[in-house]
Order: sequence, then C-alpha cells, then structure tokens
Amino acid sequence: MDFGTHIHSEGEGIKELRAMENGIKRVVSYAFYPISPSAPETMIDMFRKLTTFEVSRAEKGITLYPAIGVHPRCIPLGYHKVFSFMEENPSKAFGEIGLETASDQEVAVVDHTNERTAGKILKAGYWTGLTLQPGKLSREEVEKIVEKYGFERFLLNSDTGFSDDELFAVSKIEYLLQKFDAREVEKLAFRNAEKFQ
Repeated sequence: MDFGTHIHSEGEGIKELRAMENGIKRVVSYAFYPISPSAPETMIDMFRKLTTFEVSRAEKGITLYPAIGVHPRCIPLGYHKVFSFMEENPSKAFGEIGLETASDQEVAVVDHTNERTAGKILKAGYWTGLTLQPGKLSREEVEKIVEKYGFERFLLNSDTGFSDDELFAVSKIEYLLQKFDAREVEKLAFRNAEKFQ
C-alpha cells in the first residue's frame, strides 16, 4: 500500500484517480494555483474545494489528505485574508510554502531535493522529499541518494497533477529498486509517510 506524499489531485481526472487505487491508497494533495491569483478569495475558494470536493471525489478508494498553502509564485494581494482563513480552518498539512518557524511538534519536509541538497537537508534535521519525475529525479538518481544516505527521513513522491509526469511513479519504485531490502524500500514508498498521519 503506497502513499503518494505529494500530488495535485485537481490536475487529475477521475480515471487517473481511480487508476491510482491499484497501488496508492493514500495521498497528500497540495493546493496549487498555477497563476498569480487576482484576489485572496480565489485562494480561499481553492482551499475550500480541496478540503471538501477533492476529498469526497477521491474517497471511493483513496484517502486524500489536503494540504493548503500559498506557493511563493502565487501570492495574491491581500494575502493576509488567506492566512486568516488558514488559521481559522487548520489543515492536516501545509504545503507549497516555506515556513520560517515551527513548533517542536511540527515536522518540516524540504521537497523536490536532489543529490546535491539531500545531505545538507538531512544534516539540518529535516525530512527530505524525493520527486520521481522527469526534470526532477530519475530512478537512478533516487538509487544513488538512498545508497548514500539510507532510507530514513525520506519521502518519495511523484508531484503528479498538472504536467506530463509519471502517475504511477511511487507504485513502480518498489519494483525498480529490487536491489535493496524490501523493508527499506517500503519505508521510502509508504512507511516513512505514515509517521505524518
């Protein structure tokens, strides 16, 4: 049972979401508005859609955890209204954002890392997201990273949604990394992600 730790369900059709059920049973779907919104209400409505409609759309076979946040490229004028909404309507996760502070109970994940940055992020005590997607990381690059640093504090994701990417990347990784111990690969595919529930 794989865990898609970073997708954008709004960019997927219902057929793609149903197809995910074959290997992925839980996903974290991140809020992402691909252009700079003209008003804060645009973001608020997107969060409402993600936390209600997208959750119910996926629930026939996938548990969807919504992650709300404002991508740095998509900060609207009047963003304080968006932040007020986020404070009044807490989400399971905050995503597509950068946080400068966190409490001891919160866990930060630095996503879309690569071989050059993974070691620095782990050394700083953060979790590291590995994105298996053309232009981000290949299977071979993921192999090199886990060979060097092990399988702890890594989350594997596909960042699927709005681009021509690999819908089943997380499900396929278990077969692609056969040279490693199956229990270690399970950590990468879903066990590490379970620690965030």
